[in-house]
Amino acid sequence: MSEPWQISTDVLVIGGGPAACWAAVHAREAGADVVLVDKGYCGTSGATAPSGTGVWYVAPGATARAQAKPNFFLQFDRRGIDPFTDRFEVDLLAEGTVRGTGGIDVVDDDCATTVPGLYAAGDAATRERICGGFTGGGSHNAAWAMSSGSWAGRGAAAFARGSGRVDPAAVRGAGRVGLRPETTESVSPAEVVAAAQRELLPFEKNYLRHGNRIRPALAELDDLWERAARGLGGTTGAERVQARQAAAITAVGRLMYRSTLARTETRGMSKRADHPDLDPAQHHHILSGGLDEAWTAASEAPLAVAS
Repeated sequence: MSEPWQISTDVLVIGGGPAACWAAVHAREAGADVVLVDKGYCGTSGATAPSGTGVWYVAPGATARAQAKPNFFLQFDRRGIDPFTDRFEVDLLAEGTVRGTGGIDVVDDDCATTVPGLYAAGDAATRERICGGFTGGGSHNAAWAMSSGSWAGRGAAAFARGSGRVDPAAVRGAGRVGLRPETTESVSPAEVVAAAQRELLPFEKNYLRHGNRIRPALAELDDLWERAARGLGGTTGAERVQARQAAAITAVGRLMYRSTLARTETRGMSKRADHPDLDPAQHHHILSGGLDEAWTAASEAPLAVAS
């Protein structure tokens, strides 16, 4: 990971979970050259695979189980729970606003986004079209992963074959925070992650949400983003990955809390202690975006949700 690796392809699939694999298969079937990249290996990556939805087949036996889905079973092993025979409590917390019900906005039936050539699927893409303001635990997630991956793969292949490959000399890196520090000031990925976690993990901030607690937390995250822009980076490949992960955590947290403040009601998984009631006038999606200048906006019109 210390040296840049350059490769040319029609469709680049980032991730190795069910949605990514379905996207890669369908893009290839549509005639595109495909490269799939992932930090792990297919079968353990993504959010659907370790959730035990049965999307990935695992041969019986403890050894095969551990090799195929280690992240899923690790939490049970630590607690001495056999998930196949023991009863255990299931509780969903701190999963609202962006990841739990939202994600990258898709604007067409082929899971295209507002960025030409970028297609989103699985947990990276919004699932509000199929489950509204509540997360689709289990079956919804698995169905969405496979369906959106199939659509996105075909869409990406059609786009790539219609537009042709870009001259590598014309491509420039757009990433900044975590890659290209603005000053000689230094801040480590561990410091950024720890600071972000202090604002994002406490239940009193991110689950029992109240504007009086969210606004100060958001101000801290905005300040953290500025510090990261000035001094977060890395020299080796591994350091750059860690820096970008830290920047991504901070960026998503800023969008999440802005989205929270923009919805002054309680709807689905978006709960506000200071606005506990449902407001019929806010029957719309909250869109958010931006990095240095983060923003939120209401969707132009209420969007229909499949039942």
